Amino acid sequence: MFRFTHGATPLVVGLLVLTGCPGDDVSIDTDGDTGTTTNNPTTTMGPAGPTTVDPDSGTDTGTDDGTTTDGPPPVCEPDCPAGQCCIGAPGQAGVCFDEPDPTCNPGCAATEICLFPDGADPCDPDTVAECITCGTDDESYAGCFADACAAGEECLNDDETAPTFGVCTPMDPCTDACDCPLPPGSGDAINACGDFGDGNRCYLDCSGGRTCPDGLACRTLSGNSICAEPDPSTPDCCLANGTPGCSDMMCQDTICALDAFCCSTEWDDICAGEADEFCQDPMNPTQTICGGPYMEPPPPEPLYGDCINGGMCDGGMGQTCLAGSDFGWCSIVGCADDMECQPAPPTGTAAATCQTFNDGMGGTFDACALLCNMGETCPDGMSCFMGSFCVWETLPPPGYDNCGLSDQVCGMGEVCLDDGDPMMMIDPTWAVCSDNTCADPSECGLQPPPTGNPTVTCGDPSGMGGPNTCYLGCAGGETCPDGMACTNNTLCAWPQGTSLFHDDFETGDFSMGWTTQDVDMQMVFADPSVSFVTAAWVASSVPDMGNFAATSTSWYDPAGTSDDWLISPQIMAGPNTRVYWMSRSFDGGFPDGFEMRVSTAGNTVADFVDAPVLTIPAENEAYTGHFVDLAASGYVNQPVYLAWRNVATDGWLLMVDEVTVVELP
Repeated sequence: MFRFTHGATPLVVGLLVLTGCPGDDVSIDTDGDTGTTTNNPTTTMGPAGPTTVDPDSGTDTGTDDGTTTDGPPPVCEPDCPAGQCCIGAPGQAGVCFDEPDPTCNPGCAATEICLFPDGADPCDPDTVAECITCGTDDESYAGCFADACAAGEECLNDDETAPTFGVCTPMDPCTDACDCPLPPGSGDAINACGDFGDGNRCYLDCSGGRTCPDGLACRTLSGNSICAEPDPSTPDCCLANGTPGCSDMMCQDTICALDAFCCSTEWDDICAGEADEFCQDPMNPTQTICGGPYMEPPPPEPLYGDCINGGMCDGGMGQTCLAGSDFGWCSIVGCADDMECQPAPPTGTAAATCQTFNDGMGGTFDACALLCNMGETCPDGMSCFMGSFCVWETLPPPGYDNCGLSDQVCGMGEVCLDDGDPMMMIDPTWAVCSDNTCADPSECGLQPPPTGNPTVTCGDPSGMGGPNTCYLGCAGGETCPDGMACTNNTLCAWPQGTSLFHDDFETGDFSMGWTTQDVDMQMVFADPSVSFVTAAWVASSVPDMGNFAATSTSWYDPAGTSDDWLISPQIMAGPNTRVYWMSRSFDGGFPDGFEMRVSTAGNTVADFVDAPVLTIPAENEAYTGHFVDLAASGYVNQPVYLAWRNVATDGWLLMVDEVTVVELP
């Protein structure tokens, strides 16, 4: 479980761009506004009325602002219904508009609410809204972990059978904070009314760093930060507490080394989840202090890491992706000097410095970079851009994929080579994507798979005088990449075999027998690009503009980690069964990752007890072909279920398409 944050609004730096991302909340600084305010409440006005003309003079009298002058009020026929005001020029026909909401300028204090005075007419332009202290004098908010609540109250907790915290609250539902008891004397948490899944309930709001009354602690429930009595046996680090850090210093140091947000801003649900994975119990090394199975903490996200080839910057560490059209790196933006820059990686000699960049719009900004302008060497994998600073270059697009699934898997400029004949209705026995325009191997720019040692070749693989094409040669005994076979003793290609199952999702549903399971139960972010994902997975053509694919999202509100399962129907695996599919992330800047799992027991999540047979931490933006050899994974001559599990944190969309199961000779 890791925290990744979306970036900021784009800033152009010559060829360099501070990349922008969906889901970002941008703060607007209003210190430079020229308007003025006073400490007195201001009048709430109705909506603007029509422009009127004086019938005697023919002159424009201006736009009516909803106010009235001397003379009869405007006339609305029929009369406006309750909750609406008649707006118009004096004595003339008006229009019904909704009553204005009360507005107090400047805003009210946290324990106040802006209301019109009792009995005042909201439609009267002279009516002034006021800040009114809201809340009742009833005593409430006692802890209920050990003691029962008073009459008329009930215990608000996180689990009825095994609670970890609880607080007493009035049984009657609330409409707003004015219905709720005022807070006790200690602490500065405020009375509030919020939705906890079973209607609005009163609680003490400890968001924004507000402190709870003595004996209560800040906890998270249904998205609300509430003051509640904690279970004294539950370590503080295992629960969201609304404040930076937690009480177990060893656990705190472990988690904050991975996720600085937990100590710099707030120990939230993500931090608590990380503690349940990585904070080892010294008395029971196989478990965490929270009771979960202990996992060795992963290394922190790399400093100055690659954020343009499927990677992401660690927002918790304050990193932002600086990227140009074909390069980029993770940086600290807004540094004041070199001391505010993270140290350089251990490889290379380039030093970390705070540099000023041109934003391309006449302005500048400061950001951390690794300088190589004096001959310094860049860290492993990075290169010196124009003799100035170290960057990650965009990798060539992946090539030589399995186009037996679909021609769509081939990239721009590629064609599908195979031995099939559609006219004769002969299915291919092998297939591979190829660049069909080359004069020599140097023009073959596609990235071969990482395994094997084939020779990138430009020539005619048929040997029959056909056009030159790029292919992976194996005529000299070279080893083909995993999953590919040396075909005709000439080129590496993907064997096709006999189809056992295929679904391209073009029916727009999961009618082939798929099941889905939403384990995380998180709320999808309110954005049109993901709002169509109304279940764990949907068969949709929205991301691919016409091509249907199984689609899942990890863009949640609040940000979190996906746990969404797409499970196949039962498939009978033979002695040499292979699973092919294509998948992609909607945006390489916000990649989704996934696991592919196999079950022999059934199609529920609990049945998938075996370790994943393939894990892709960050999928490419372009469709990428994958395969799993079931026989090599131990699944032979038995019924199986296949599952794709989205496990991304704060990504965007994941698409899976052209799922094909074949039996190879």
